[in-house]
Amino acid sequence: MGKIVKRTSVAKSEVTTNESEEVNIMNIVTAEKKVKRVRREFADIMISKVDTKANGLTEEVYKPIREQLYVLFQQLDNALLEDKKNKKAVKTTFKRLAKFSREDIEKYLKSLN
Repeated sequence: MGKIVKRTSVAKSEVTTNESEEVNIMNIVTAEKKVKRVRREFADIMISKVDTKANGLTEEVYKPIREQLYVLFQQLDNALLEDKKNKKAVKTTFKRLAKFSREDIEKYLKSLN
């Protein structure tokens, strides 16, 4: 019986060694995957979609239109980001004021005047 226990303990240690090697390999693979991917801008994504649609057009006709569209997509993206910032600011303000009652806020506003 002593020999069987020895063999199983050796087998268990080999299994745990193999498992730990697999875990190390998995950690290396996940570390490689964690490299942040560079996000494309909204304008680049939309222009690539427009480029596929305008595949058959000549460059002379399409290039000026493409440049105008790119500028407009950038302006739209900037407007959307600004709107998102404003909404976040309003949301933050309401969260901060939620702990006060309406009467407290009215008293405070009257005290400012």
